[in-house]
Amino acid sequence: LRDDLDANENPVVLAGDLNVLPGTGDLRWFDGLRDAADAGDSVYPATFPVSGPALWRLDWAFVSPRVDLHRQSVQDPPAALSTHRLIELDLSLPASGTTAPATEKDRS
Repeated sequence: LRDDLDANENPVVLAGDLNVLPGTGDLRWFDGLRDAADAGDSVYPATFPVSGPALWRLDWAFVSPRVDLHRQSVQDPPAALSTHRLIELDLSLPASGTTAPATEKDRS
């Protein structure tokens, strides 16, 4: 995954159930990407479990520097869809045909 991220010159949105808690070394794979929670209004956007208080942040979303991230929020899913809360992103991508060359920051 790290090699693919480093070689990719396009805007990147990477999200999923990573089963990784904040502060663990496993998040180093995403160095150079912005944690989408930075655009949220929660200090700790817990996503698990849906039933009862959300205690764990197991689901993550990251964007590359060329993605304009406006807002991130965590939502309850429709009934029985998932045991995890949903991450909703409001973002903008560069206009088609305006692919600026990737910078070292994009690749780091």
